[in-house]
Amino acid sequence: MEKDVVGEKKTEEKGKKHPLRKIWDIVLTIFSIIVILFVLAFVQVFQEAQPKKKEVKPSVQIEALQKKVDTLYQEKNRERKDVQNLYSEIRKVEDEILKTAKANDEKALLKTEIVSLKQDLLMLESDLSYPAEEKPKTSKKEKK
Repeated sequence: MEKDVVGEKKTEEKGKKHPLRKIWDIVLTIFSIIVILFVLAFVQVFQEAQPKKKEVKPSVQIEALQKKVDTLYQEKNRERKDVQNLYSEIRKVEDEILKTAKANDEKALLKTEIVSLKQDLLMLESDLSYPAEEKPKTSKKEKK
């Protein structure tokens, strides 16, 4: 009969948790919460540390392209590939501007500025068809 009594005690103890076991569960829960918070904080700091893409205003982009066109005008040894590279830059900026511009008035204004840049490049390209030394010269006789 003593065996039965001892066996009953063991089954009763299985249902109950030891006091140290309760404390250990609480400590593990708190530790896991702290670890999760540290991971979330690390992820947030890492995202803030990444360089953000700066949004450049379309007018600033167009002004930069205008400066490039002006410097290309002033260069004496310009080549057709320089003009073509500038054309591709203008197209990229134009696509980007049309995607980001919000108001229709703003889009129209920026579109006209881009068209004027393209016209400037066309003039540059026509100058390239006759290099500076080989431009057709009009003689004094032809002017009379």
